[in-house]
Amino acid sequence: FTGEGIGKAMETGLLAAQALLDARTEGLGDEALAQRYLASLAVLQPKFDLYEKGNRVNYHPWLTEILVRRAAKSPRLKQRMANLLEERSTPAQLITLRGLIKLFLD
Repeated sequence: FTGEGIGKAMETGLLAAQALLDARTEGLGDEALAQRYLASLAVLQPKFDLYEKGNRVNYHPWLTEILVRRAAKSPRLKQRMANLLEERSTPAQLITLRGLIKLFLD
């Protein structure tokens, strides 16, 4: 269990709260409130799409096992994976062509 999704749920919850506060302060109606919230979600969508792509590794247990074994031998890779789980980096920063080649050839 990694807690995957909790950070994103909290982030979108904060956006919803901010939209509600803005709507109240600015006297916006429900439609304007919904539009504002959806616009704020649209800004996050590219980041969420990256995480969804990165999560695909979990559909292949053999690949996950290789990554974990490699990380056990490499403090640098272990830190990069931790940064990904803590959402300090994106899958695009962890999964590179060079990294994939090294993964299978080392």
